[in-house]
Amino acid sequence: MSQRLRQKLGPWRGTVPSLSENITNGNSNLAQQRNARLRIDAIRDHVFAAERVHADDTTVPVLAKGKTRVGRLWTYVRDDRPFAGPDPPAAVFFYSRDRGGEHPEQHLVGCAGPPDGVPDTEEP
Repeated sequence: MSQRLRQKLGPWRGTVPSLSENITNGNSNLAQQRNARLRIDAIRDHVFAAERVHADDTTVPVLAKGKTRVGRLWTYVRDDRPFAGPDPPAAVFFYSRDRGGEHPEQHLVGCAGPPDGVPDTEEP
C-alpha cells in the first residue's frame, strides 16, 4: 500500500459499520460526512489507479411509492494479487436509477484504462 493511501485510510480501516450507522441514524455531523467523503474518494482513486479494473452492474430492488423499482449497483474492483501486484485489493460502489451509459462514463473519469469487457472507445 502506498504511503499516501495509508495516510488517508489509516484510522478509517475497519470503521465502515460504525460510520454507516452514524449516517443512517442521523447522528453524524458535517465533519464526519466530510471525512467519509474524503475516504471514499481515496478508495475510488486507489481502485481507478490500477492497471486492471474489473466492472459489473447488478440490479437492486428500490422501494418507490407503492411499488418496487429496479436500480443499478455499479461495482469496480482492483485486485492485482494474481499478477504479483504490490497494492491491496479494493472495491468501490456507485448507485444509479437506470443502466444508462452516462453513469459508467461519470464513474470512470480519470481511470487509467477501460475496465474488463468494455471496449476502449477512444478514437485515434
